[in-house]
Amino acid sequence: MSRLNLMADFSEFSRFYEFVFFICRENGQKNITVSRAVMAWRLVLAGRFRLLNQWCNFIEKNQRHNISEDTWRQALAFSRCVHENLERYDPEGITLYY
Repeated sequence: MSRLNLMADFSEFSRFYEFVFFICRENGQKNITVSRAVMAWRLVLAGRFRLLNQWCNFIEKNQRHNISEDTWRQALAFSRCVHENLERYDPEGITLYY
């Protein structure tokens, strides 16, 4: 089985996605900067998150603090459960930024 096929498997992709957060941290910091997070999201979620551009634009405009690991993980969950028309979006559900 090729690595590309493995990346299609969500559990394998999730591990890769968490690794990306780890390598984006600077000098042992717990969080990553907004600019690094957006750059990484644009690279790893391209073709996997239909609202990627809107998400990144929203984060760049509204996020005041660095991106925590929890927020990073929640973004992946959000990308999987919400449709382009925001169907299935629950404003009382996961909190995506602080």
